Amino acid sequence: MKRWKSWIRHGPIGCRSASGSFASRHDQRLFIVLKMFSLILKLRSRWLDVMGRLWDHRQRQYCRCGEGSRILVSGQIVNAGDPENVVLGRWTWLAGELLVYPYGGRIEVGDHCYVGEGTRIWSLSHVKLGSRVFLSHGVNVHDNDAHSFSASERHRHFRDLTQMGAASFVENIAADKIEICDDVWIGFNATILKGVRIGEGAIVGACSTVTHDVAPYTVVAGNPAIAVGQSLP
Repeated sequence: MKRWKSWIRHGPIGCRSASGSFASRHDQRLFIVLKMFSLILKLRSRWLDVMGRLWDHRQRQYCRCGEGSRILVSGQIVNAGDPENVVLGRWTWLAGELLVYPYGGRIEVGDHCYVGEGTRIWSLSHVKLGSRVFLSHGVNVHDNDAHSFSASERHRHFRDLTQMGAASFVENIAADKIEICDDVWIGFNATILKGVRIGEGAIVGACSTVTHDVAPYTVVAGNPAIAVGQSLP
């Protein structure tokens, strides 16, 4: 390993053997391959960094971001309205999706939060996350039912989307605010439904479905989620 590191930095040792002859062609070829591999890794790292910065810059036009916040390459903001409808606090990282419907919705994310990859927060009413909230990957947070309970209205809604690109009406879609307070941790693939308030410091277990309020510093799990323990401040 030390010999390889020396080759990468300086080439085959002295380019000569102990007898004074040039290093073997095999050593020279290996040196070139290692140099090229090292260069490729550096270029790839720089390319990913540039693409990440460009994506972050592009997504910021759809929201208001606090100091130090980042929208990672896997993160996305879907907001056809006022950028003030989506707010990210300071030093928050977004790797998931924040979506506000064209006909309503607001999402607020506090300071020092993390929204994991594959997580979706969709709002027709209002979703508010406090500070230091961690959402793992694959979490779903929906403050609305997405569709009407009427079959004919669902069909009309879908027809408008496919034929006109937007819905002509949004009646009879139930929606209610979701509030996730400070220091909450939500495990992977959990689902948070409309009208729920999750108290400070609570923990939601993986794959749980939360349909009712969660008391502060309570651990809930299951479908529907029920209290199974206590968390710590």
